[in-house]
Amino acid sequence: MKKIFSVLPVVFFCIALQAQQPTTVKHRIALFAPLYLDSAFDATGTYRYGKNEFPDFISPGLEFYEGAQLALDSMRNDGKELEVYVYDTRSATQTLAQ
Repeated sequence: MKKIFSVLPVVFFCIALQAQQPTTVKHRIALFAPLYLDSAFDATGTYRYGKNEFPDFISPGLEFYEGAQLALDSMRNDGKELEVYVYDTRSATQTLAQ
C-alpha cells in the first residue's frame, strides 16, 4: 500500500501535463524587399503603367516576395501561426526606419 501512494503523485503529475493545452507560439516575421510600390502606383492607388506594361526594375523584388510567400504558406500549412510584416526598402517617400 505504501508503494501505491508514493507512485500516485507521479501519475497525477503526468496526467496533468497531458491535460494541459499546448501553448501556441505566434511567429512575427518582417520581410524586407525592394518592391518599388510608390513608383508603380500613384497617390490614388492607380497603376502608373499600362495594362500590358510591367517595369523591369520591379521584377526582382516581386520574385523575392513570391518566393517568401511560398515559404510562409508552407509554414502555415505546418500549423505555424504567423504575423508577417512587409517593408518596401525602395520607397521614394520614406526611409527604411520610418
